[in-house]
Amino acid sequence: MLPHFSNVLSHNQLYEPVYKSLFEITFDLPPILGRTTTEVQLMLENARNITLPVTPDIEVTSQRFKYSTRAYVTLPTETHIADLAITFNLNENDKNAIFVWNILKAWYDLVWNSQTGETHIKREIVGRIIVNQHNKKGQVVRRVTYNNVQIFGIDGTELSWDDTNQILETSARFCSDYWEDIYIDL
Repeated sequence: MLPHFSNVLSHNQLYEPVYKSLFEITFDLPPILGRTTTEVQLMLENARNITLPVTPDIEVTSQRFKYSTRAYVTLPTETHIADLAITFNLNENDKNAIFVWNILKAWYDLVWNSQTGETHIKREIVGRIIVNQHNKKGQVVRRVTYNNVQIFGIDGTELSWDDTNQILETSARFCSDYWEDIYIDL
């Protein structure tokens, strides 16, 4: 007898897929920036994508006896996240300011202002990034909170006459001392 769909457990359940596009990124910017709630909300609205690096690779070492080897997973060599990247839409407001880029650049300037040489200490430049992944009803199914976040790079701007349909975007890169990955596990 051939298997039938009614005999497959997953077909009898009302499982819902997890959509890549159902997420929000909230930013707690360094207080020294003095940004308004509206400006922080604009960061959320223009954050287009993110990869959630929460399981950094752990190195493997081997032990040898004559012609055979055994593999051992070692201890973590780093316990921070150094490759957190977010892509943002870029738009200008009614005052011709590219507001998301301006906020990112102001944060970067706390680390090192290339125009003045000014720098700040860690407690003044750290923020927090919270990623809520939710279902179609808006219920959060996973929350990743990156703590002690520092910005360390913003993509350069590529301008071109080759494609008149492209809209400008930018990516910023961050590092985080530690993170909390909260999800439902049944």
